[in-house]
Amino acid sequence: MKFRHLEYFVTAAEELNFTPRCRSVHVSQPPFSKQIHDLEGELGIDLFERQNKGVALTPAGKSFLIDAEASLKIVKPRSEKPNVSVVARLGNWPLVICPR
Repeated sequence: MKFRHLEYFVTAAEELNFTPRCRSVHVSQPPFSKQIHDLEGELGIDLFERQNKGVALTPAGKSFLIDAEASLKIVKPRSEKPNVSVVARLGNWPLVICPR
């Protein structure tokens, strides 16, 4: 799982529409949607229910959102420091952010 997967997921969950939210992270819609799809594939669950106008969070998506937001609050400030590795948990999943 990549850090940007969490950022994109939380961003999409805030608006429940991929198109306007992908602009806020400076990515076009197809790569943004692919990152969400990759995250769902890695987790083995659907986080969003696709609808005609936008998306809705599934029950699993709502649960994952709580964990993702908590992890980003811990990880994001630390990941911006050079040469700092961060270890956290995302629900039951270990999350490690390594410096570039």
